Amino acid sequence: MPRVHRQERRKLELAPLGTVANADSHIERRTLTALVNLRRGFSVYFSKTFRYGHRVMNVTRRLFLFLFCFLAAGARGVEMRAMPVAELTQKAELVVAGKVLSKTSQRDEAGRIYTKIQLEISETWKGDAATNVLTVVHGGGTVGDERLVVSNQVEFEPGEEVVAFLVFNQRREGVCLGLSQGKFHVWNDSRTGEKLVRNPFHGVRSAAATAPSALPGPPVPGRLTFTDLKQQVQGGAK
Repeated sequence: MPRVHRQERRKLELAPLGTVANADSHIERRTLTALVNLRRGFSVYFSKTFRYGHRVMNVTRRLFLFLFCFLAAGARGVEMRAMPVAELTQKAELVVAGKVLSKTSQRDEAGRIYTKIQLEISETWKGDAATNVLTVVHGGGTVGDERLVVSNQVEFEPGEEVVAFLVFNQRREGVCLGLSQGKFHVWNDSRTGEKLVRNPFHGVRSAAATAPSALPGPPVPGRLTFTDLKQQVQGGAK
């Protein structure tokens, strides 16, 4: 079984795969700085426990309170904020619909594991793709018996139909905007044959999509069709 390593989103954004546009990335940078300062502060407090034995309990309480506050701030910094379709459209450099041809995991020059996707483009909704096969990359993956898991990271599967909201890194490879929010899975309703889409915050799972608006009864809340998403993107891209 592959060894599994978990990595927070902050580490991915510092990797040379490209910058992911995200509104709370500045929170993560502040949290990283604060944790560095915390480490320095720990050394000072630790030395005091030996010089002033009667203050050991007092210093320990302050230290743990300090540690708790900053770890709580760090946890908030890696939460994923739901981005409306209009915001995804505005911040994306390229929005395309297509099919995943392949995915491979490998290591970069620093030894970090990342995954490379080959995406065959069928429609371009925003921006200009130089070719009909686009390379998309993301942090994490499996190389040999080692697996790296990145929090809230996007996942692609060969043969999957997707709509991707992308920005470009320095090598002009696509990077999903907002991690897993930047990919909408495309699927067909087994009852109606209608093409539907979903990401972690928009659209519904297949079990909930059995009452489309064309059928008797109220529409399913949050149900999002491929056509509706396309209209929202093209309307917002003007």
